[in-house]
Amino acid sequence: MDANGPFDSDGDPADSGPADPPTVMVPERRQGVFAVIHADGRHCTLGLSRLRADGSFQHLPQERHVFNPGVPTAANPRGIAVRLADILTRYQRLAELNGAAVRAVATQAFRALPNHEQMLIRLRRVTRVALDLISDRDAARFVCLGALGGRKTDRPSLVVDVGEDAAAIILANGDEPLALFRAGLGLSRFREAPKSGTPEPDGIRIQSWRRQIQQTLATGQLETIRGVAGEAVLVRRRDVAPAATTHLAAVTVLDEVASYLEIRRVQSTESGLEEGILLDLSRTVPPQRAPPPSTQSPARTPRTRSDY
Repeated sequence: MDANGPFDSDGDPADSGPADPPTVMVPERRQGVFAVIHADGRHCTLGLSRLRADGSFQHLPQERHVFNPGVPTAANPRGIAVRLADILTRYQRLAELNGAAVRAVATQAFRALPNHEQMLIRLRRVTRVALDLISDRDAARFVCLGALGGRKTDRPSLVVDVGEDAAAIILANGDEPLALFRAGLGLSRFREAPKSGTPEPDGIRIQSWRRQIQQTLATGQLETIRGVAGEAVLVRRRDVAPAATTHLAAVTVLDEVASYLEIRRVQSTESGLEEGILLDLSRTVPPQRAPPPSTQSPARTPRTRSDY
């Protein structure tokens, strides 16, 4: 291996032709165990789940790591790629040790990384993780499946998923998306420190956020779906405390969007993109076949004195 390790000087995993697969002891896949790997523009997450007999899922604590601590520049593409490869390799091994069926996806924010297409191709060779860059349409379908799966309503629903760089606002009928809007209301926008440098009380911060959100909505991007949806559902992260800035910002976005679209009923859920992928994966992975019955005669057990 050269000085750059498995990656070339541009930050992409080095392409040195077909390589021998690593020798590892991989347990057999277990029935009803699933792993979902999700990479966006900054973070990578792993969710391990087991399907219960009643059809619900038991979730293990989620793994979440940062592979891109800031905005990518020409100076750090190799560091981003190396960190992501290390994380994916670890996640793949954890999934294998648990005997899980794996689905790995990258979403819209991943496209902002330098040389992301070549990075995807070469990461698959280095890590053995089939990271799939999904479209906005597929991402919206998974979000709705996770947030609204199995729900029967007489009117369309609105799903609000506030990400790091933008908020996805999805109009859905049941758990099928009808329209997707991306608004510049990402969480990173609300983490900006005040110009004075002095922390502001929550009340003042939220009022400032509301003005920013109202200015964004005033552009009329959502005008065509005003009055259409009967309820609005906020997708919130399971590991974020209610008092955290990210949660307060997401709730404020939901409140302003619902008010603008004349929606009176709002609620939140911890199920979103990754839970939707999990549901889809559990439906598409074929069940394992039972081993064929043995044709050999069972071994005879020697008799003891008590058998007579």
